[in-house]
Amino acid sequence: MKLQNTLILIGCLFLMGAMIGDAYSRCQLQGFNCVVRSYGLPTIPCCRGLTCRSYFPGSTYGRCQRY
Repeated sequence: MKLQNTLILIGCLFLMGAMIGDAYSRCQLQGFNCVVRSYGLPTIPCCRGLTCRSYFPGSTYGRCQRY
């Protein structure tokens, strides 16, 4: 029984890692932090259909939201 629980836990952690890794490698999902002005630094863009809205006017950082 203990082995089965351990395998389930490992499976869940692997899936979560894959999902988080996928989100960070390609694009930022809705509600995730993003950079409005990157100043030439490598940044992760928001996913398709989302735009990076700054927290307040002139802010460098924002959150990915729908258009």
